[in-house]
Amino acid sequence: MSSSPRVESARRRVRVARYVIGGTAAALFAGAGVAVRMAHPGTHGHHSAAAAQAAIPIEPSAFQNAVVQSSSTLAPSASSSSSSSSISPAPAPSAPVVVQSSGS
Repeated sequence: MSSSPRVESARRRVRVARYVIGGTAAALFAGAGVAVRMAHPGTHGHHSAAAAQAAIPIEPSAFQNAVVQSSSTLAPSASSSSSSSSISPAPAPSAPVVVQSSGS
């Protein structure tokens, strides 16, 4: 008992459609992965740092003038005669608390 040519033709079209749908889905998945990778700032490596340096040139004299101007506008401190300031490091994390319970 053989299948009719119409049934065989329909099966062939379904098989081809499955391959086309699978290939399209794989291509879209790969394209989305590439797009996400390119959008992530960490994947650009040294290119982004070079672009940032080229985009914002800082002249040493301009930077020093800005520091001098900002430090001269600060109110003088009673404990310090110079206009320098320091930033202390963050406190060290404390040791975890260990809770011991007696078993019953």
